[in-house]
Amino acid sequence: MAAAPPSASRPLAAAAPSSPSPASRPQPSEPRFQVISLNDANPQIREYKRRKPHRKTKNGCIACKQKRVKCDETFPICLRCQRNRRTCVYPHDGTSPPTPIVTKIEEEAAGDPRMSLGTAIVPVTGPEVGTSSDELLLHYRNNWFGIFDMPSHTGSFVPLALRYPHLRSTLLAISASHLRHQAPGHKDYRVAEQYQVTLAVRDYQAALDTPFDVHGQMGTDSLLLTAMLMNTLSMVLPFDEDPDFSKEPDIDKSWVFSSRPDRLGWLAVQQGLSPLLAATAKWRERSFLAPLFRNSDDSRRTLTGEGHALDRVPEHWIAAARLNTEVSSPTSDPNASFADVNFREPIRVMAELRLLEPSRINMLRYWQFVGTLTPAFRQCLFDRDPVALWVFGYWLGLMCRFKRVWWMQRRTRRDFRAIRSWLVQARLANRPGEQGRLWRSLMADLDRTWGFEYDRAMADRSGFSPSQAASRSVLVKRQRTPS
Repeated sequence: MAAAPPSASRPLAAAAPSSPSPASRPQPSEPRFQVISLNDANPQIREYKRRKPHRKTKNGCIACKQKRVKCDETFPICLRCQRNRRTCVYPHDGTSPPTPIVTKIEEEAAGDPRMSLGTAIVPVTGPEVGTSSDELLLHYRNNWFGIFDMPSHTGSFVPLALRYPHLRSTLLAISASHLRHQAPGHKDYRVAEQYQVTLAVRDYQAALDTPFDVHGQMGTDSLLLTAMLMNTLSMVLPFDEDPDFSKEPDIDKSWVFSSRPDRLGWLAVQQGLSPLLAATAKWRERSFLAPLFRNSDDSRRTLTGEGHALDRVPEHWIAAARLNTEVSSPTSDPNASFADVNFREPIRVMAELRLLEPSRINMLRYWQFVGTLTPAFRQCLFDRDPVALWVFGYWLGLMCRFKRVWWMQRRTRRDFRAIRSWLVQARLANRPGEQGRLWRSLMADLDRTWGFEYDRAMADRSGFSPSQAASRSVLVKRQRTPS
């Protein structure tokens, strides 16, 4: 018999000798085999051992579930993940099987002052799609800072969420989205995210039809919190636009190059918070969210106050938007132009934010920019107005300074690069005279927000030099250039 090659790695099972003694003859129900190992040059024969029966684990880590292997559930890192040097994430705390969610509701409601004895708690019941609510809620509870990456000014949202379906579904959708980003190949997380978003939107719209006086303080707080969390969720790129987390999102799928009529729906969700804040002004002072609102600006109300001058706005920004520096309150000044009404505040706030450290505690202040955007400004973005695109792109570049914020990083990076690409293709910097010099300055400012080397990235992607890649990108995508 020829020796087996050393490269073979799969064991071969061979039948035992054909003429065993009667005493050693195997029983029909327990056949015996010999396994020849060919992992090295000296084959060894050993007895085949039947795999012991085992019970499947339901509480293993996400990595083991993806690989469809048994997890030993060692907390905080299972042995398999330690051996393979993988990130080990548990959908629960890893120390014990998840407690039924109704028990969690009762425990948290009992110790929370916002939950009165007469509060009707809505249990999570009925058929569910994708990952269960138990798993999603426990993942949220145990991964607060990993999900939001900002300081908590409000304590736990869970007791409030368990009374109001719109808030509960929004939290569960965020939890499912976070799990999807940690385990992209796990289809149940993606399905659960879509399912919970559908429930959240339906219940939120129904709740908005009820007057705030009927909601009371607690109900109004739940609406405000739902709106803010939906803003977080709307920044997450949907799966069809970002299916592969191993590489940068494709700018061709950005709304900048899209022809879909709903391409800015995610931004409309962001803008929906401002009218809700105005309508709930009298409730916000007594809200448990008041510390969060106070932290979103300084004592001088630099970002949210009215009547601030444009002293800190660069002159070429003012020239590009054609702002009137004599106008201090565009909404009440009859001499205010369209640009003054719709571009002044976004540009002024942006000039302040560029000097603000991109830290966790300042993240809420960076979002004040979105509150300055009017529906008319969003329409300018929809129409791909160059100045509106530049203003919005500059803010996206500032947001790219925040590192490792999973729910916004991929959208801000993709859409910043898409806007940058569109403006290059429009050849605005090649315009003659003062307009060309103005746009060259604007493009230099845009690049300094994030430090993204656009031409270098295009060169690495195409294999051409930076100058060749920039020229080639204009020629290849000329059909996208606006008239």
